[in-house]
Amino acid sequence: MFRCFSLGMGRRAGVVIGLSLVVVYGTTALAQDHRNATSTHGMVVSRSVEASDVGARILEQGGNAVDAAIATAFALAVTHPSAGNIGGGGFMLIHPSDGRAPTFIDYREKAPLSSTKTMFLDEQGDYVDGGSRKNHLYVGVPGTVAGMVLAHEQFGSLAWTELVTPAVTLAEDGFVLNQLAVGLNRVLERSNNDEFKRVYGKSGGDELWLPTDRLVLGDLGRTLRRINELGLDGFYSGETADLLHEEMQRGGGYITREDLKAYEAVIREPIHGMFRGYDIYSSPPPSSGGISLTLMLNMLENFDLRATGRWSSETTHIIVETMRRGYANRAKYLGDSDFIDIPT
Repeated sequence: MFRCFSLGMGRRAGVVIGLSLVVVYGTTALAQDHRNATSTHGMVVSRSVEASDVGARILEQGGNAVDAAIATAFALAVTHPSAGNIGGGGFMLIHPSDGRAPTFIDYREKAPLSSTKTMFLDEQGDYVDGGSRKNHLYVGVPGTVAGMVLAHEQFGSLAWTELVTPAVTLAEDGFVLNQLAVGLNRVLERSNNDEFKRVYGKSGGDELWLPTDRLVLGDLGRTLRRINELGLDGFYSGETADLLHEEMQRGGGYITREDLKAYEAVIREPIHGMFRGYDIYSSPPPSSGGISLTLMLNMLENFDLRATGRWSSETTHIIVETMRRGYANRAKYLGDSDFIDIPT
Protein backbone atom coordinates (compact mmCIF):
# COMPACT_ATOMS: atom_id res chain seq x y z
CA MET A 1 0.00 0.00 0.00
CA PHE A 2 1.10 3.55 -0.66
CA ARG A 3 0.66 6.90 0.97
CA CYS A 4 0.31 9.48 -1.76
CA PHE A 5 1.09 12.70 0.09
CA SER A 6 0.52 15.21 -2.65
CA LEU A 7 -0.56 15.50 -6.23
CA GLY A 8 -0.07 18.95 -7.70
CA MET A 9 -2.21 19.84 -10.66
CA GLY A 10 -2.44 22.84 -12.96
CA ARG A 11 -0.25 25.80 -13.75
CA ARG A 12 0.96 26.70 -10.25
CA ALA A 13 3.98 25.10 -8.62
CA GLY A 14 4.08 24.32 -4.95
CA VAL A 15 4.36 21.72 -2.26
CA VAL A 16 0.73 20.65 -2.25
CA ILE A 17 -1.56 22.06 -4.91
CA GLY A 18 -4.95 21.08 -6.23
CA LEU A 19 -5.40 17.57 -4.91
CA SER A 20 -4.16 16.13 -1.64
CA LEU A 21 -4.60 12.50 -0.79
CA VAL A 22 -4.08 10.87 2.59
CA VAL A 23 -4.71 7.20 2.06
CA VAL A 24 -3.77 4.24 4.23
CA TYR A 25 -6.08 1.23 3.95
CA GLY A 26 -9.45 0.17 2.50
CA THR A 27 -12.20 1.93 4.44
CA THR A 28 -12.79 5.52 3.39
CA ALA A 29 -14.50 8.64 4.62
CA LEU A 30 -15.64 11.46 2.35
CA ALA A 31 -16.14 15.08 3.32
CA GLN A 32 -19.15 16.89 1.86
CA ASP A 33 -20.13 20.52 2.19
CA HIS A 34 -18.10 22.05 5.05
CA ARG A 35 -18.57 19.41 7.70
CA ASN A 36 -15.62 17.78 9.40
CA ALA A 37 -14.76 14.25 8.32
CA THR A 38 -12.78 11.59 10.14
CA SER A 39 -11.55 8.13 9.23
CA THR A 40 -9.48 5.44 10.91
CA HIS A 41 -8.36 3.72 7.71
CA GLY A 42 -8.13 6.17 4.84
CA MET A 43 -9.41 9.32 3.19
CA VAL A 44 -9.59 10.96 -0.22
CA VAL A 45 -9.78 14.76 -0.33
CA SER A 46 -10.15 16.96 -3.39
CA ARG A 47 -11.87 20.17 -4.48
CA SER A 48 -14.85 18.22 -5.80
CA VAL A 49 -17.21 15.91 -3.92
CA GLU A 50 -17.82 13.88 -7.08
CA ALA A 51 -14.09 13.42 -7.72
CA SER A 52 -13.41 12.50 -4.09
CA ASP A 53 -16.20 9.95 -4.27
CA VAL A 54 -14.53 8.38 -7.32
CA GLY A 55 -11.26 8.03 -5.42
CA ALA A 56 -13.02 6.59 -2.38
CA ARG A 57 -14.73 3.94 -4.50
CA ILE A 58 -11.36 2.96 -5.98
CA LEU A 59 -10.08 2.29 -2.45
CA GLU A 60 -13.17 0.27 -1.64
CA GLN A 61 -12.49 -1.84 -4.74
CA GLY A 62 -9.04 -2.71 -3.41
CA GLY A 63 -7.00 -0.05 -5.18
CA ASN A 64 -4.06 1.64 -3.52
CA ALA A 65 -3.38 5.33 -2.95
CA VAL A 66 -1.87 5.86 -6.39
CA ASP A 67 -4.88 4.23 -8.05
CA ALA A 68 -7.13 6.57 -6.08
CA ALA A 69 -5.01 9.59 -7.01
CA ILE A 70 -5.16 8.78 -10.72
CA ALA A 71 -8.91 8.20 -10.72
CA THR A 72 -9.55 11.35 -8.70
CA ALA A 73 -7.35 13.40 -11.02
CA PHE A 74 -9.23 12.33 -14.13
CA ALA A 75 -12.56 12.94 -12.39
CA LEU A 76 -11.43 16.46 -11.45
CA ALA A 77 -10.79 17.12 -15.15
CA VAL A 78 -14.55 16.84 -15.52
CA THR A 79 -16.00 18.23 -12.30
CA HIS A 80 -13.51 20.97 -11.35
CA PRO A 81 -10.89 21.54 -14.10
CA SER A 82 -9.27 24.48 -12.32
CA ALA A 83 -8.14 21.99 -9.66
CA GLY A 84 -7.09 19.24 -12.03
CA ASN A 85 -7.18 18.84 -15.78
CA ILE A 86 -5.71 16.89 -18.70
CA GLY A 87 -4.53 20.08 -20.39
CA GLY A 88 -2.06 21.01 -17.64
CA GLY A 89 0.57 19.25 -15.60
CA GLY A 90 1.82 18.71 -12.09
CA PHE A 91 3.83 16.70 -9.61
CA MET A 92 3.22 13.57 -7.54
CA LEU A 93 5.09 12.65 -4.37
CA ILE A 94 4.67 9.00 -3.38
CA HIS A 95 5.82 7.30 -0.18
CA PRO A 96 5.57 3.50 -0.44
CA SER A 97 4.94 1.91 2.94
CA ASP A 98 6.83 -1.26 2.00
CA GLY A 99 10.22 0.28 2.76
CA ARG A 100 11.01 1.62 -0.68
CA ALA A 101 12.30 5.18 -0.87
CA PRO A 102 9.89 8.05 -1.60
CA THR A 103 9.46 8.80 -5.30
CA PHE A 104 8.67 12.02 -7.13
CA ILE A 105 7.00 12.11 -10.56
CA ASP A 106 7.41 15.30 -12.59
CA TYR A 107 4.77 15.82 -15.25
CA ARG A 108 4.76 19.59 -15.46
CA GLU A 109 4.09 21.25 -18.78
CA LYS A 110 7.07 21.86 -21.05
CA ALA A 111 7.72 24.70 -23.45
CA PRO A 112 7.21 23.81 -27.13
CA LEU A 113 10.43 23.03 -29.00
CA SER A 114 10.05 26.15 -31.14
CA SER A 115 9.73 28.52 -28.15
CA THR A 116 12.13 31.44 -27.92
CA LYS A 117 13.22 33.67 -25.05
CA THR A 118 11.75 36.70 -26.85
CA MET A 119 8.31 35.24 -27.56
CA PHE A 120 6.65 37.50 -24.96
CA LEU A 121 8.54 40.68 -25.93
CA ASP A 122 7.68 43.38 -28.45
CA GLU A 123 10.01 44.72 -31.16
CA GLN A 124 11.65 47.05 -28.62
CA GLY A 125 12.37 44.15 -26.28
CA ASP A 126 9.75 45.18 -23.73
CA TYR A 127 7.40 42.71 -22.09
CA VAL A 128 3.95 42.71 -23.67
CA ASP A 129 1.52 43.17 -20.80
CA GLY A 130 -0.87 40.24 -20.75
CA GLY A 131 0.70 38.79 -23.84
CA SER A 132 1.83 35.62 -22.09
CA ARG A 133 -1.47 35.02 -20.32
CA LYS A 134 -4.28 35.58 -22.78
CA ASN A 135 -3.38 33.71 -25.92
CA HIS A 136 -2.17 30.39 -27.28
CA LEU A 137 1.50 31.32 -26.77
CA TYR A 138 1.05 30.77 -23.04
CA VAL A 139 0.15 27.10 -23.41
CA GLY A 140 2.77 24.50 -22.50
CA VAL A 141 2.84 20.91 -23.71
CA PRO A 142 0.43 19.12 -21.33
CA GLY A 143 1.86 16.53 -18.97
CA THR A 144 -1.02 15.26 -16.85
CA VAL A 145 -1.90 12.20 -18.92
CA ALA A 146 1.75 11.12 -19.20
CA GLY A 147 2.17 11.57 -15.46
CA MET A 148 -0.87 9.46 -14.66
CA VAL A 149 0.30 6.72 -17.05
CA LEU A 150 3.79 6.67 -15.49
CA ALA A 151 2.38 6.58 -11.96
CA HIS A 152 0.13 3.69 -12.94
CA GLU A 153 2.97 1.77 -14.57
CA GLN A 154 5.20 2.17 -11.53
CA PHE A 155 2.74 1.90 -8.64
CA GLY A 156 -0.80 1.11 -9.82
CA SER A 157 -2.57 -2.10 -8.85
CA LEU A 158 -5.92 -1.90 -10.66
CA ALA A 159 -6.41 -1.95 -14.42
CA TRP A 160 -6.04 1.40 -16.21
CA THR A 161 -9.62 1.32 -17.48
CA GLU A 162 -10.94 0.95 -13.93
CA LEU A 163 -9.31 4.28 -13.08
CA VAL A 164 -10.39 6.32 -16.11
CA THR A 165 -13.89 4.94 -16.72
CA PRO A 166 -15.49 6.87 -13.80
CA ALA A 167 -14.34 10.15 -15.38
CA VAL A 168 -15.72 9.08 -18.76
CA THR A 169 -19.07 8.37 -17.12
CA LEU A 170 -19.10 11.73 -15.33
CA ALA A 171 -18.40 13.58 -18.58
CA GLU A 172 -20.88 11.68 -20.74
CA ASP A 173 -23.73 11.37 -18.24
CA GLY A 174 -23.07 14.73 -16.63
CA PHE A 175 -23.04 15.85 -13.00
CA VAL A 176 -25.14 18.26 -10.95
CA LEU A 177 -23.39 21.64 -10.73
CA ASN A 178 -24.44 22.65 -7.21
CA GLN A 179 -22.22 25.56 -6.03
CA LEU A 180 -20.10 25.35 -9.19
CA ALA A 181 -22.95 27.00 -11.10
CA VAL A 182 -22.20 30.41 -9.58
CA GLY A 183 -18.54 30.42 -10.58
CA LEU A 184 -19.25 29.00 -14.02
CA ASN A 185 -21.83 31.70 -14.74
CA ARG A 186 -19.34 34.36 -13.65
CA VAL A 187 -16.62 33.04 -15.96
CA LEU A 188 -19.02 32.68 -18.89
CA GLU A 189 -20.23 36.25 -18.41
CA ARG A 190 -16.67 37.59 -18.70
CA SER A 191 -15.58 35.30 -21.52
CA ASN A 192 -15.48 36.34 -25.16
CA ASN A 193 -14.39 32.87 -26.28
CA ASP A 194 -17.11 31.33 -28.43
CA GLU A 195 -15.67 27.81 -28.13
CA PHE A 196 -15.62 28.01 -24.34
CA LYS A 197 -19.25 29.13 -24.38
CA ARG A 198 -20.16 26.28 -26.71
CA VAL A 199 -18.62 23.70 -24.39
CA TYR A 200 -19.54 25.12 -20.98
CA GLY A 201 -22.44 27.44 -21.72
CA LYS A 202 -26.10 26.64 -21.13
CA SER A 203 -27.88 26.92 -24.47
CA GLY A 204 -24.69 28.26 -26.02
CA GLY A 205 -24.09 30.68 -23.16
CA ASP A 206 -27.41 32.50 -23.46
CA GLU A 207 -28.86 31.20 -20.18
CA LEU A 208 -27.60 31.08 -16.60
CA TRP A 209 -26.81 27.74 -15.02
CA LEU A 210 -28.82 26.77 -11.94
CA PRO A 211 -27.32 24.75 -9.07
CA THR A 212 -29.75 21.93 -9.91
CA ASP A 213 -28.68 21.76 -13.57
CA ARG A 214 -26.63 18.87 -14.94
CA LEU A 215 -23.53 19.67 -17.02
CA VAL A 216 -22.72 17.18 -19.78
CA LEU A 217 -19.30 17.42 -21.48
CA GLY A 218 -19.51 15.29 -24.60
CA ASP A 219 -16.26 16.42 -26.23
CA LEU A 220 -14.29 15.78 -23.04
CA GLY A 221 -15.99 12.43 -22.65
CA ARG A 222 -14.82 11.36 -26.10
CA THR A 223 -11.27 12.48 -25.32
CA LEU A 224 -11.29 10.58 -22.04
CA ARG A 225 -12.58 7.50 -23.87
CA ARG A 226 -9.56 7.62 -26.17
CA ILE A 227 -7.27 7.92 -23.15
CA ASN A 228 -9.14 5.08 -21.47
CA GLU A 229 -8.71 2.79 -24.46
CA LEU A 230 -5.25 3.81 -25.71
CA GLY A 231 -3.40 5.31 -22.75
CA LEU A 232 -0.64 7.68 -23.90
CA ASP A 233 -1.57 7.26 -27.56
CA GLY A 234 -5.10 8.38 -26.77
CA PHE A 235 -3.78 11.85 -25.97
CA TYR A 236 -0.30 12.40 -27.44
CA SER A 237 -1.02 11.01 -30.90
CA GLY A 238 -3.99 10.28 -33.13
CA GLU A 239 -7.22 12.27 -33.03
CA THR A 240 -6.57 14.16 -29.79
CA ALA A 241 -3.11 15.27 -30.92
CA ASP A 242 -4.55 16.36 -34.26
CA LEU A 243 -7.23 18.43 -32.53
CA LEU A 244 -4.66 20.09 -30.25
CA HIS A 245 -2.34 20.83 -33.17
CA GLU A 246 -5.17 22.34 -35.22
CA GLU A 247 -6.23 24.57 -32.31
CA MET A 248 -2.65 25.77 -31.86
CA GLN A 249 -2.44 26.58 -35.56
CA ARG A 250 -5.74 28.46 -35.41
CA GLY A 251 -4.68 30.54 -32.41
CA GLY A 252 -1.03 31.12 -33.27
CA GLY A 253 0.38 28.77 -30.64
CA TYR A 254 3.64 26.84 -30.89
CA ILE A 255 2.64 23.30 -29.86
CA THR A 256 2.93 20.76 -32.68
CA ARG A 257 2.29 17.04 -33.07
CA GLU A 258 6.04 16.55 -32.61
CA ASP A 259 5.93 18.36 -29.25
CA LEU A 260 3.14 16.10 -28.06
CA LYS A 261 4.82 12.92 -29.25
CA ALA A 262 8.12 13.92 -27.61
CA TYR A 263 6.65 14.64 -24.17
CA GLU A 264 7.76 12.35 -21.33
CA ALA A 265 7.01 12.42 -17.63
CA VAL A 266 10.09 11.73 -15.51
CA ILE A 267 10.90 10.24 -12.12
CA ARG A 268 13.11 12.42 -9.91
CA GLU A 269 14.62 12.01 -6.48
CA PRO A 270 12.66 14.02 -3.90
CA ILE A 271 14.27 16.76 -1.84
CA HIS A 272 15.21 15.34 1.56
CA GLY A 273 15.85 17.48 4.62
CA MET A 274 15.58 17.29 8.39
CA PHE A 275 13.62 19.42 10.83
CA ARG A 276 14.03 18.81 14.56
CA GLY A 277 14.54 15.09 14.08
CA TYR A 278 11.88 14.61 11.42
CA ASP A 279 12.59 13.56 7.83
CA ILE A 280 11.14 16.00 5.31
CA TYR A 281 10.55 14.81 1.73
CA SER A 282 9.31 17.30 -0.83
CA SER A 283 9.41 18.43 -4.44
CA PRO A 284 12.74 18.87 -6.27
CA PRO A 285 13.22 21.30 -9.18
CA PRO A 286 11.61 22.29 -11.46
CA SER A 287 9.28 22.84 -8.51
CA SER A 288 10.52 25.60 -6.25
CA GLY A 289 8.44 24.60 -3.25
CA GLY A 290 10.51 21.75 -1.86
CA ILE A 291 13.85 23.54 -1.77
CA SER A 292 12.28 26.76 -0.48
CA LEU A 293 10.41 24.92 2.27
CA THR A 294 13.49 22.97 3.36
CA LEU A 295 15.65 26.09 3.45
CA MET A 296 13.10 27.94 5.56
CA LEU A 297 12.70 25.05 7.99
CA ASN A 298 16.48 24.84 8.36
CA MET A 299 16.55 28.53 9.30
CA LEU A 300 13.58 28.28 11.67
CA GLU A 301 15.24 25.35 13.45
CA ASN A 302 17.66 27.84 15.01
CA PHE A 303 14.88 29.65 16.91
CA ASP A 304 12.76 28.59 19.87
CA LEU A 305 9.35 29.73 18.64
CA ARG A 306 7.61 28.35 21.72
CA ALA A 307 9.65 30.72 23.85
CA THR A 308 8.84 33.77 21.73
CA GLY A 309 5.11 32.98 21.80
CA ARG A 310 2.57 32.07 19.16
CA TRP A 311 2.07 34.97 16.74
CA SER A 312 3.88 37.42 18.95
CA SER A 313 5.61 40.28 17.16
CA GLU A 314 8.97 38.53 17.64
CA THR A 315 7.72 35.20 16.28
CA THR A 316 6.05 36.89 13.33
CA HIS A 317 9.23 38.83 12.59
CA ILE A 318 11.31 35.63 12.62
CA ILE A 319 8.92 33.84 10.25
CA VAL A 320 8.67 36.81 7.87
CA GLU A 321 12.44 37.25 7.67
CA THR A 322 12.87 33.51 7.14
CA MET A 323 10.40 33.55 4.26
CA ARG A 324 12.03 36.64 2.75
CA ARG A 325 15.37 34.88 2.61
CA GLY A 326 13.84 31.67 1.33
CA TYR A 327 12.10 33.44 -1.52
CA ALA A 328 15.17 35.55 -2.30
CA ASN A 329 17.16 32.35 -2.82
CA ARG A 330 14.30 30.95 -4.87
CA ALA A 331 14.32 33.93 -7.21
CA LYS A 332 18.10 33.98 -7.56
CA TYR A 333 19.03 30.32 -7.90
CA LEU A 334 16.09 28.12 -8.86
CA GLY A 335 14.90 27.15 -12.32
CA ASP A 336 14.43 24.12 -14.53
CA SER A 337 17.17 21.68 -13.55
CA ASP A 338 17.08 20.14 -17.03
CA PHE A 339 18.55 23.37 -18.40
CA ILE A 340 20.48 25.08 -15.59
CA ASP A 341 22.77 24.05 -12.75
CA ILE A 342 21.28 24.71 -9.32
CA PRO A 343 23.77 25.13 -6.45
CA THR A 344 23.44 22.69 -3.58
